[in-house]
Amino acid sequence: MTTATQTARTEDSHTTKRRIALVLLPEFALLPFSSAIEPLRAANRFLGHEAYAWDLFAATGPRAEASCGIGFEVQALPAEPKGYDLILVCSGLQAHRFTDEALQAWLRRAARSGIVVGALGDATFVLAKAGLLTNRRSVIHWTCLDGFVESYPEIDVRPDSFLVDGNIITCSGGTAAFEMMLQFIERDFGPALADQVSDYFLYLREQEHGARGPLPLSIRLRISHPRLRKVVELMEENLEEPLAIRDLADAVDISTRQLERLFRSQIKTTAKKYYLERRLQKARRLLAHSALSVTEISLSCGFQQQGHFSRQYRLAFGENPSETRRRGLGSLPT
Repeated sequence: MTTATQTARTEDSHTTKRRIALVLLPEFALLPFSSAIEPLRAANRFLGHEAYAWDLFAATGPRAEASCGIGFEVQALPAEPKGYDLILVCSGLQAHRFTDEALQAWLRRAARSGIVVGALGDATFVLAKAGLLTNRRSVIHWTCLDGFVESYPEIDVRPDSFLVDGNIITCSGGTAAFEMMLQFIERDFGPALADQVSDYFLYLREQEHGARGPLPLSIRLRISHPRLRKVVELMEENLEEPLAIRDLADAVDISTRQLERLFRSQIKTTAKKYYLERRLQKARRLLAHSALSVTEISLSCGFQQQGHFSRQYRLAFGENPSETRRRGLGSLPT
């Protein structure tokens, strides 16, 4: 960095002030919310002045409660989103059920005025409902990915931790929000401050932010055999239209007997039972994180008859699909 650039950055650090609006949806997740706020608080401390300021809002009511039960006193949304550099919508795992046309219109006005509008976690659903992701790349928390793709097949959704596309940003949630805010701090005040904030929180920065989500199944299941790993990948790619076990074996040039031996030795189950489990896990995610009907979910997971799907689902999870849908609390996929 040149001396002139260093001088400009030093002068700018005393004049730059970013205003941020955080819109908290019911049962928002506390981790991505705090991961977005804490780097800014630390940056203010290191700079010695309030370079970043934020306000908390909710679409309705004077109080917003996180999914863990911690509540915050908040303001009502102002009539117009003026004066903010960044607006972040914070949610948990229920945004696919949240609809507020006034909030959607408010976000559209903000985006049209040039304000950066973003979403943390499954709040990507809110931006999609507002029409802000048309012709944009986006991300969402991996547990909500199946439901989002089914609901908005026309939207380009990526497996990144966060994406900035024009003045629209989406973040997969969790600690990815921390990395995203470090990027903003680096943009505003340079890498030295971003690294200082990162070190303060004992956070190891990613050199290149990329895909964030569960580890590949082949790693999580400790699959060492390359042919078995390939079969598992083929199953994941064909949950809606399941392949015959014989065809899976043919695809990796082994017999069905050899394939079954591999499943029993490395995954401790049969190929058929494992394939069924993966389809039912996808169904559970869709029931919890999408507005698709039970019939649509049944078909998207390879069950042509809803009755058969419901029986298999109850055997696997001890409840009917409709009970999972009412609770809206699908278990995390394994």
